[in-house]
Amino acid sequence: MKKILSVLVSCLIFANAHAVIIKAEDTSNQFIRATEQADGYVFTQCKVVQDNEECSPLFNGVKFSRTELNDLSDQNARYALYAAVGDGAAIVGGFVVGLYAGLAFLSYNGAALAAGAFLYGGVPGAATGIAADFAFDDLDPFVHRDTSIAYDAIIGVADSGDLEDVDSFEINDELVVVIEDINFDQLKDKVQGQLADIRDLEINEDDKENSDSGWSLF
Repeated sequence: MKKILSVLVSCLIFANAHAVIIKAEDTSNQFIRATEQADGYVFTQCKVVQDNEECSPLFNGVKFSRTELNDLSDQNARYALYAAVGDGAAIVGGFVVGLYAGLAFLSYNGAALAAGAFLYGGVPGAATGIAADFAFDDLDPFVHRDTSIAYDAIIGVADSGDLEDVDSFEINDELVVVIEDINFDQLKDKVQGQLADIRDLEINEDDKENSDSGWSLF
């Protein structure tokens, strides 16, 4: 009986599985598909050739967890903020965060707050802000924002307001999220690079595709 219930649960999970397609605005015939499975999410890269899809798995079908993709969504949201506010604000932001950390430290230790907060918090915080500013790729803030929403869509937490902020639509029961102002090579480098970083995976450099050929279904 337990075995039968286990099979039924597995069938329900796969019945409720969904896929999200991530497309680059400047390349019409290629995309990345993220598919939910019972124990994680798998990513494939696809090209449309004469109305037929030719797909291959990224990282040989390695499954990524919901938590990992949620972390990548948060990471891209931060990148969008850093890219939007620019170098100066990133440094100032680090300074302010460090300043409060310094105040808390010195308050606990009973030292003079005014000068000490700067020394214990402001300067290290500024350094942190500078480091954060150089920690992401040099893309438009909307690219990071759209990518963050795409990850949220994959794990099913993007609401209607989020999807209204991007170019998104459904086709053949799959949700399509379009990342604006980039081509497929940039999209693949970004998504594949982030997935590799979160798992310490190696990227096969021979796995490059020509982004300029084929037909588009969308």
